[in-house]
Amino acid sequence: NHINNMRIQPGNTPYTESVKFGKKTIVYGTSLIKGIRRNEFNSYLNQCNARFRPFPEASIKHMETYLKPTLHDDMPPVTTVHAGCNDLGNKRLSPEHISESIIGLGNICRNYNVNNVLISSIICRNNPYLNTKAGKINALLAEKCKLLGFIFIDNSNVSNNHLANDGI
Repeated sequence: NHINNMRIQPGNTPYTESVKFGKKTIVYGTSLIKGIRRNEFNSYLNQCNARFRPFPEASIKHMETYLKPTLHDDMPPVTTVHAGCNDLGNKRLSPEHISESIIGLGNICRNYNVNNVLISSIICRNNPYLNTKAGKINALLAEKCKLLGFIFIDNSNVSNNHLANDGI
């Protein structure tokens, strides 16, 4: 299936292409997805309906706990996972560990019979240390998504100009 080798970039690649195989799409993520205007977002999708499941302040470990019962209840054919942002500041967690954990969330989705799993890259921050760490994680995620057949959403076109006053 050609869809699994796609690299999506908001604003450049139509998100519709990545979700057109599933009428029900669920976006799982941290509080960053809370601000997405659902009606506007869905107006760009053809024959699809995206719903959002935000888990504010959730670490990847928390996301694992929330994801399983939600996947069981939702049973979506397509999911987007946006995680890892709340793990960036933890200096004990390496970029390799964080990227492996995010891929683990994708594998959980796959274990619940999700046909197409999209992994969203970590969005930049106004903090040089966190930005560098996020860049390393995103590079690892892109590589692993390609190997595992997940679709990688490249958010590198989101810049500091798009961030709120708090740098997030």
